[in-house]
Amino acid sequence: MKYLYSWLKEYYPALPNVAELEPLLVQLGHDVESITPVSRDGLIIVEIGDIQKHPNASRLNLVTVNTGTQSVRVVCGAPDLMIGQKVVLAQPGTVLPSGKPIPSGQIRGVETNGMLCAEDELAIGEDHTHLLQVDSDAIVGGSASDYLAQDAIITLDITSDRGDVLSHFGLARDITSVREK
Repeated sequence: MKYLYSWLKEYYPALPNVAELEPLLVQLGHDVESITPVSRDGLIIVEIGDIQKHPNASRLNLVTVNTGTQSVRVVCGAPDLMIGQKVVLAQPGTVLPSGKPIPSGQIRGVETNGMLCAEDELAIGEDHTHLLQVDSDAIVGGSASDYLAQDAIITLDITSDRGDVLSHFGLARDITSVREK
């Protein structure tokens, strides 16, 4: 079973850091298969500079963003775009936490240079309806790692007698039982 560290932390804010988690899970009797940090490489903060309708798709927009060193155009389907928003751009070549690679190429005949990301695409939430906005004081061109919490995918081999930990809430409760004694 796979668990996302940040989701466990929502249920149990006092969760130890990722480095201290494996011995605690072993102490609880769980077989830890892996703890893999979620990569934030290739994710940068950009500012939306211009928005135009896509000529070949009614639900898509052509968005010009400032990367801090240049302006690039990205095809985006988010409905709530506004000039001046600071959002996260996955540059071409980036592999999202879900394992999806971001290619450079064309969408409906128009070149795109990456992807503007929603929460679910960054594995930090479930929302796919809006772009993830960062604070207005975020540095354009800066790494998104500076604004996104540390995260990891925890893979456990859950035995048949531990149905109580087959959810993020259940595992967080299990960890809480040992940490608060």
